[in-house]
Amino acid sequence: MRGWTQRLGLLIGGLLVAGPAASDPLALPLLSLTPENGSIRVVARVEGSSVADVTARLEVRKADDAGSVGTAQESRLTLTPGVAMDVANVTVSLVGAGSLTATLSVSQSGDIVASTSTTLTQSQNKE
Repeated sequence: MRGWTQRLGLLIGGLLVAGPAASDPLALPLLSLTPENGSIRVVARVEGSSVADVTARLEVRKADDAGSVGTAQESRLTLTPGVAMDVANVTVSLVGAGSLTATLSVSQSGDIVASTSTTLTQSQNKE
C-alpha cells in the first residue's frame, strides 16, 4: 500500500483538472483522490463560474484482485460564481493489482458542459 501513497502524493496536484477548455466555462469540475486507512477516498466538487442550474455526476469504477465494482452519485446544483460545491465522495479499497477510475461530469439541459476523469493503476506489491 505504501506505493499507492507515494504515487498519490505526486498525483494530487494534477487531479484538480478542468474539463474541456472554453472561453467562458459554466463550471469547473474538481476531483481529489486521497489515501485513507488503506483505501482511496474520491471527492468530487464543482466550482461555478456563473449562476446556473446543473446536474453533476460522479462515477467510480474499480477492478482488482477482489473483483470489479462501479458506483455513481448524482447531485442537482445551483452554481454560484467562485463557489465550489460538494457533489459526492466515495471511499474504495483496492486489493493487490488493480485500477480505479473516477469521472465527474457536469450537464445542463441534458448536455455535458464540463468533465474530468482520472485513472490510477497499481501493480502487485513485491514486498
